[in-house]
Amino acid sequence: MWYIPPVIVYNIIKVNYQIGLIDLKKLFVICLIGFMLCGCSNDYKNRELVYSGKYPNFYNSVDDIFYTGIYDEVPNYESYILDLYQNGKVDKEFNLYDLASYDRKLVKVTSESIFNENNGMYLSNCIWEGLSMHDFLIDCGISDKSYVKISNKQGYYVVMSMEELSGSEAILALYLNGEELSDFLGFPVRFIAPGYFSEKQVGQVSRIEILDSEEKDFWELKGWNTGAKMKVNSKIFSPTEFDVTKVYDEIVFYGASYSPLGIDYSEISFDGGITWYETEVIKSDGDLGWTFWQFSYRFQNTGKYTILARAVDKENNSQPEEDNNEFDGINSYSTLNMKIIE
Repeated sequence: MWYIPPVIVYNIIKVNYQIGLIDLKKLFVICLIGFMLCGCSNDYKNRELVYSGKYPNFYNSVDDIFYTGIYDEVPNYESYILDLYQNGKVDKEFNLYDLASYDRKLVKVTSESIFNENNGMYLSNCIWEGLSMHDFLIDCGISDKSYVKISNKQGYYVVMSMEELSGSEAILALYLNGEELSDFLGFPVRFIAPGYFSEKQVGQVSRIEILDSEEKDFWELKGWNTGAKMKVNSKIFSPTEFDVTKVYDEIVFYGASYSPLGIDYSEISFDGGITWYETEVIKSDGDLGWTFWQFSYRFQNTGKYTILARAVDKENNSQPEEDNNEFDGINSYSTLNMKIIE
């Protein structure tokens, strides 16, 4: 892969956005392309969406094709400082050694971008390791009635209440899939909020500010509901769009479903949603991770087909047939178009 200096890509995007040639959605897409061209990280290059048998090779992938801040200057172990702000001033400072001294926990999380399209591939599943955000703040003497603003030096930030943190598995992550975070993936510390969209995960956290009242996130100010949790959703991974298969041949469909509430079951339909078949679970990564499924089928007639998939979570929430409100994440039925020939 060729290399384009990140500063060039960044300045091109910035100028075009400022003069109004691109809107927010186009900005997001351009950022994705820019990150790929920059070749910032071997981690990123190794997670190309290549299909391999049952499911894509991002099964235990890294997790950042989402805009959560542009990384300019990456701190090192000695220079990194996390500032805790209260009442408009620095109350405490922590270096990496301080953070590493806290008890750590593992969370296996499926994350999806709020910008993801129906059956889109802007999602992944990872094992993050770090210290409990809520426990860390309680140890710092923060009240459970407070709000917390987590930000980096690039100006990207999210806001959560202590009540939300208390009921979540949110962590300050130091490791990803057993390895130290790479620069591009938020080194040295990344905030992870399981169950929320990936835009809630701030990389290169440098500041935690305690607030008396709620504020909107970076993307919420632009109309996106990143404060909401992800909704129950599913994806068909294989076969791929517009695959051609012979009539009567056995086809094995593979996919995954996920919800912050855990998956109860997943279904697939071959006749436009009139008849639904429950799929077979291959592997489940718990309530915060995804559940892989499969289903074997033989088409009895030639023609063009649209295959549908849907999931139901453990609180009986089901994917809607259509979800046109993209600002809180789309979770319409997953669709796949195929052609069956003689």
